[in-house]
Amino acid sequence: MRKLFLILFLLVAHHAGAATSYYVATTGSDGNPGTEGSPFLTPQRCVNIAVAGDTCFFRGGTYTSGMNNFRSGTEAAPITFKAYTGETPIILGDNSGDWFAIDIQGVR
Repeated sequence: MRKLFLILFLLVAHHAGAATSYYVATTGSDGNPGTEGSPFLTPQRCVNIAVAGDTCFFRGGTYTSGMNNFRSGTEAAPITFKAYTGETPIILGDNSGDWFAIDIQGVR
């Protein structure tokens, strides 16, 4: 019985620590799962779903929606936002006049 419990614990612990890569594209949909083949449309959708260790890849194009309410990663497992290899995303925000391009808090 203890062996079964240990195996189940290790499987759950391994799954809980698995990092996920999400993708955002100007041709995507926020109803998509955020995979490379079915990306999200808005940066905010990726912000809402990403947790410690995850990476959000942005495909080339111009994004006019802002991002806010970021979750925190950890020192060992940050949440990473990256351009898709070989592409240049431009994130302009929503032009509301009340946002910061980058607002970093609690950096060590």
